[in-house]
Amino acid sequence: MSSLKRKHPYNTRFSFRKRNATGQGERVNIVGHYKPAQCRSLPQEEHDVLVDSKSAQCGSQDEQINVLADSKPARCQSLPRAAKPLKGGYSIASFESLCDDIIHLIYEMLGSAKDLFRLSLSSKHLLSLVTPEDVIRASIFQGGHAQKTITEVTAAVQRRTIYVPSAMRLLRLANGKKCERLEKCKGFNAKRGMPRLVNTIRPNSGLFLCTQCVKSMTCKVDDEDFDHDFALEEERLATVSIDYSRRLFNKPHFEHATGERCGPILTMKELTNVYEDFDTEEERWEGLKDFLKEHDEDYDEDVSLANKISCEHERAKSESFAFHEKQMVRYKARYDIRNSRREKRLRSIHAKLDNLLQDAPWKTLALACSWNGGSPWPLHFSCQLTRDMTSDLVSNSSSATERKIHGAAACIRETFNLLYEKEFFNLDFLQCSHHPMERAIRCYCKDNMSTADILRVIDMKSLELIRQNRLADALVRVLWFGDTFRKCFISAVVPDDFSLLEHDNHRRLADQVWVSHSSWANSRWHFGDRSTQALQDHYLECLETYMELRAASASYLANPATVNFIGQDPDPNFDDEMFSREDAVDSVWDDPSSHSLLLEGSFDDLLALHERYYRSPWLYADD
Repeated sequence: MSSLKRKHPYNTRFSFRKRNATGQGERVNIVGHYKPAQCRSLPQEEHDVLVDSKSAQCGSQDEQINVLADSKPARCQSLPRAAKPLKGGYSIASFESLCDDIIHLIYEMLGSAKDLFRLSLSSKHLLSLVTPEDVIRASIFQGGHAQKTITEVTAAVQRRTIYVPSAMRLLRLANGKKCERLEKCKGFNAKRGMPRLVNTIRPNSGLFLCTQCVKSMTCKVDDEDFDHDFALEEERLATVSIDYSRRLFNKPHFEHATGERCGPILTMKELTNVYEDFDTEEERWEGLKDFLKEHDEDYDEDVSLANKISCEHERAKSESFAFHEKQMVRYKARYDIRNSRREKRLRSIHAKLDNLLQDAPWKTLALACSWNGGSPWPLHFSCQLTRDMTSDLVSNSSSATERKIHGAAACIRETFNLLYEKEFFNLDFLQCSHHPMERAIRCYCKDNMSTADILRVIDMKSLELIRQNRLADALVRVLWFGDTFRKCFISAVVPDDFSLLEHDNHRRLADQVWVSHSSWANSRWHFGDRSTQALQDHYLECLETYMELRAASASYLANPATVNFIGQDPDPNFDDEMFSREDAVDSVWDDPSSHSLLLEGSFDDLLALHERYYRSPWLYADD
């Protein structure tokens, strides 16, 4: 545009191709010059070369019209519609200067019914060129509520249950937002001055109504006193479903603005006329068929239009599917290219970090990672500390400069030098501890966790505790979540000198005690300060409960009533080979219901509970 402006700063040029007598195409150029703004009139000789809006009409899609928007601003008394001056010194040709075929091509290029609606309302000429095919295509490509509305209308038109809507009504339905009865809407909001909001068309009705209006305009056909049940089997009878009941419209509907007849063809009014004109059910059925036949003859054009709408809907669906598939293929190609470039940059960053950390301790653990090719996040470091220190490089690899890479490498080196100097992974700081829980933690970590396992869950707050030489608190924070402390508690409180059966029973009891005291619902254990002192306090609380339950369990098992219950002969009516009386009593170790009764000292109630377990073993399993 800048080159055109320098070359022809005050020029408007219309160019179109015209067929001559020999069939060859020749280009016709019409150029209009405007005088500067200080001119008051336009010379007649320049008026003659200006093109009128209708002079650019074409007869086919092969003809081309190119409007070069370069015109000299002029304050003239009269200007043609084809070139209207704008404030910036340029002018554009009127849309109506384009031929109808080109306008239809523009309509087909629109991707939404909203754009089609706004463009068509810009002039009466454009409004008259809107066709149902344009509306259907734009709505299908738009998707959402517009696509759903057009699909419902097309389905109803195919069944011939509603009047075929005009192009503009179809366009209004696709862009509908409120109940079409406007101020007559039963849900009209007087404060806001607007009817009730509606998202999509009412299925099987062809009407854009709210639920309250549908209820007021219909009657139930499921009632026993409905006299027109002879028509319920008719396929072209349009009924709507509200509150699990079928409803039929009382009378024909006319559009408020245009008076166009729309909605269902068969209403209660037509059925009443047929019902009153004939006596028997067979005659009424035949009368209904004759009414529909006469209706189709009167609206012969609607039948062909309904077929055309159905075909266009199927074609638009297939084209929309093909278009989105092509878009998805293009997006996938760009997606793969973008991910491959990101992976290439991240591999280069990883190689540079590896080169910069040649002599760093535990470099292999620090840079241990997994690669996921084709993913938007192809690099995943195993160490949480490394992920935190390289998050900026990984998330925004395109802006990773040498300075940022060297800074990340320096942070990693400093962090792992600190861990190496503090000897955190050796756990020697727990060797001199006399607390049974801390000794159990050290043994568990030595036997079941490697350096990589501990390093994987160290975060920046734990690292800060290590800097402050609070190594025990850092380890507690690292192992806070999971079942590590539960296993350590069991090994700390259950002696090794028990027999195999006693050892198993006491482990079950200790496990249940820790779980009941450490659950999210029953305590604030998981919301504490995650320190060694909090762990010790929790250990003492669980240990006290464990010792009480262990003593109460031993007393209950030695109770004569319990011994007598175990020694009874099996009941032939309730005996289960897989669950005996001894199994029922053995539930005292890990059953929360039994534990509450043990702490209360209610041995009789506990024995009754175990008897229920014996007679109904699934109660113990569910508990």
